[in-house]
Order: sequence, then structure tokens, then C-alpha cells
Amino acid sequence: MFTSRKPDPWQRAATAQTVLAAQSSFNGTLRVEGSVRIEGACAGAVHATATIFVGSQAQVTATLQAQQVLIAGTVRANVQAQVVGLLSGAQVFGNITTREFSSEEDSSFQGELLLLE
Repeated sequence: MFTSRKPDPWQRAATAQTVLAAQSSFNGTLRVEGSVRIEGACAGAVHATATIFVGSQAQVTATLQAQQVLIAGTVRANVQAQVVGLLSGAQVFGNITTREFSSEEDSSFQGELLLLE
């Protein structure tokens, strides 16, 4: 389902149990029970059982997989989640597979969008 409903990213991001800070970088596979907030640079793959939040200054070249993915920064990889939200300023270069997709004004997406039933 394609919606214009805006997710509440700041509330979810504030409750993330795992945070990759703005001056930090990670390369590899990160598996998180719960939510993760990425504010720095991340390459490889990130899997979370809840939400992945990509902050506005984040540079991600990691495949993202979670129940929900909210993006405010730059992602250069594929995204797979039940719900995907592109927030204002988001840039995604890759394919998105989801059941529910929303995109705010001033976000951009280059790739294929596969909406599941």
C-alpha cells in the first residue's frame, strides 16, 4: 500500500537500543534484537527485529532488513521491511521491497519498488 501518512520517526529513533553515533563507522554484518539508529557511516548489512532509523547525516552502503525502516540520510543499498518511510532529505539508491511505503516531500529514490500484498 502506498501512503502519504507520515511516520513518527523521532519518537521511534529516541527509543533505539543500539546507536551508531555520527562520528562512528561500521563495516560488516550487524544483527540487532530491537531497534537501531544509524547516525554515522555503515557498510555491509544491518538486520533488526524492530526499526532501523537512518539519521539525516548518515551514509549507509549496507543492505537494511527490519520490520520498519525510516530513512532521513543517504542509503546506497537495498531495503527490505514491512514498512519503509523516506523522510524529508532522504536519498535512496537501491531497490525497496515492502508492504507499505511512504515518501515525504524533498526525498529521492532511484531503484525499483516492489510492493507486497
